[in-house]
Amino acid sequence: MSRKDKNQNRSIMSTVAAFEDQLFYRLDYIWPVKRVLHKGIMAVAHAVFPRFRDTIIAEGPGAIKEVGPFIKAQGFKKALIMTDATLVKIGLAKKLTDSLDAAGIGYAIYDQVVPDPTIQNVEDGYALYKKENCDIIIGLGGGSPMDSAKVVSGRVVRPNRTTDNLGGLFAVTLPNLSWALKKPANYPKIICIPTTSGTGAETTFSCVITNPDTGRKYTVNDLCVMPDYVVLDPELTLGVPAKMTAYTGIDALSHLTEAYVGDGHNEESDQISREGIKMVFDWLDKAVEEPDNIEARAAMMKAAHLGGKELIAGVTTYAHPFAHKTGALTHITHGYCIGTYLPYFLEFYRPQADKRLAELADVIGVGQGMKTEDKAEAYIQAIRDMCTKYGIDGHIPEVANFDFKDFIRSVRTESFAYPVPKQISNREVKKLLKQVAGK
Repeated sequence: MSRKDKNQNRSIMSTVAAFEDQLFYRLDYIWPVKRVLHKGIMAVAHAVFPRFRDTIIAEGPGAIKEVGPFIKAQGFKKALIMTDATLVKIGLAKKLTDSLDAAGIGYAIYDQVVPDPTIQNVEDGYALYKKENCDIIIGLGGGSPMDSAKVVSGRVVRPNRTTDNLGGLFAVTLPNLSWALKKPANYPKIICIPTTSGTGAETTFSCVITNPDTGRKYTVNDLCVMPDYVVLDPELTLGVPAKMTAYTGIDALSHLTEAYVGDGHNEESDQISREGIKMVFDWLDKAVEEPDNIEARAAMMKAAHLGGKELIAGVTTYAHPFAHKTGALTHITHGYCIGTYLPYFLEFYRPQADKRLAELADVIGVGQGMKTEDKAEAYIQAIRDMCTKYGIDGHIPEVANFDFKDFIRSVRTESFAYPVPKQISNREVKKLLKQVAGK
């Protein structure tokens, strides 16, 4: 394809993405249309989900040592490692490269991924992948390095699309649903190795990327970025600071809870949510207070993995687009933003969600003997108490400085495809943002 044709193709994709943003924003106001489309989206998600359940290739303390031998056995020659400078500095990246060295596998390291991964991170990683003739991609870290690694794979598969116009449902996923049936033989495999317990990025075909020039934090949804292999090694989380352990755990809890109360759940996703939520309430405090407790670390890593599965099996609701936009504008940690918004929205979903929330109260053992509505409140209060314990007081003062009109447009565009149990009005968005701002 000529440069002119490539530029023309990119222009078309940018136009499609812009049209899609406008369409989703407009349709988000039409609740009956949203509900119908949610049913269709979730039918596809539930059909696709079973194909992606068995991705763990090694699990348990020291599992990272298995990466090199596994890659060698699969016939790959050179890996691109997407990570961040901190993980290189503290030696976690060396645990991976030691395994690759022992197996005779070459590698190139890109270690400049930032907490809110940017378009530039992806483009730089993509350029390094090509320059070094890599044939497999490894994401080592929290959600940011893993998402970056996944989108680099998307760039390799779809070289005529920039990172910015990989985002979007119509622009990417729908024309390529054949990936759910059979993946092309030559696409770059992805190994995700989480070093935190919360994002669940190792489980999904969604990635969150930031355009710092526009303040846009958007989702890339594409079956070609679904990780092929996952390594869960709780030893990699032993050095995670207490506050970050708490924030990532709360992020995992939000995935599990939002999937349960939203309209996208089914019997299988319900089981995943109940199992993961109990793990978080049973083990998060121990993981924070006893940082060397490997059993607690392993349990939280598993809970986060289950929460990641819910991003496909059940999908989240409003808390995530609100947290994404707030994080993009303030660079406040995602888990903190989630812990701020989640209780507000669980309260907003009442009374429609009371029965579901009451069931979760039973899972964690609160509200025994109470009426359904009181049990629902008991579960929300348990989340509030957890967040308060870890310094999340429900307020982000910086929100007062937001352009509320721009914020509303952004969250409506992103949340259009999310199966929320209750529609939110612009007036209610503004009221909620003022509460979060502390006004």
